[in-house]
Amino acid sequence: MVAREELRTRVELERLALALAAHKAERGAWPKELKDLCPEYVREVPRDRFTSQPIIYKRRDAGYLLYSVGPNMTDDGGREEGEGADDLVVRVPPPEAAPAEE
Repeated sequence: MVAREELRTRVELERLALALAAHKAERGAWPKELKDLCPEYVREVPRDRFTSQPIIYKRRDAGYLLYSVGPNMTDDGGREEGEGADDLVVRVPPPEAAPAEE
């Protein structure tokens, strides 16, 4: 059951990411809040399937952080790994890739 909810949440996050990209392309800036996407880009902002609270959106200078708290139902600040963190995250721009080892 948890795997199904994770998959559904990831799909919702990706849909929101596409809506955010469309907003940015058309208006030149990321929206201040997810509700600013309605109704032009999304019918309504989905709620986090794990807590029934709003999906977390944090606008940044160069992008944004968008996430669900994940199955542990704890806001890990957008961390996906480490010390029990399991947030489901979309980060724009994505984190830099680790340098290749020689």
